[in-house]
Amino acid sequence: MNHDGLERYLYEGSPLFKLISYLLKNKGYDYSVSEMSRQTGVSRGKIDRMIPVLLGYDIVVKSRCLGKSDMYWTELTAEQIARRIELITGQRWVVV
Repeated sequence: MNHDGLERYLYEGSPLFKLISYLLKNKGYDYSVSEMSRQTGVSRGKIDRMIPVLLGYDIVVKSRCLGKSDMYWTELTAEQIARRIELITGQRWVVV
């Protein structure tokens, strides 16, 4: 997989930034796409497009299926995520 899908979302205030920040602040819990959308203000469609990219780089993990909803979470720290993105894209990125 090339990293164009991830590079497209890399800037502060971007949907990716909001999503990863939300998952890091609420670590230890898993969330559906609808819940992440509601809590971050990022559209459900954008999150639906980002999840496969994040899954491909093991930044988020699908934890379980609850009814028709897949649940996702991250077990990485902010530093691990920033380092992984830097290795993939060659761009320095900091999660706050």
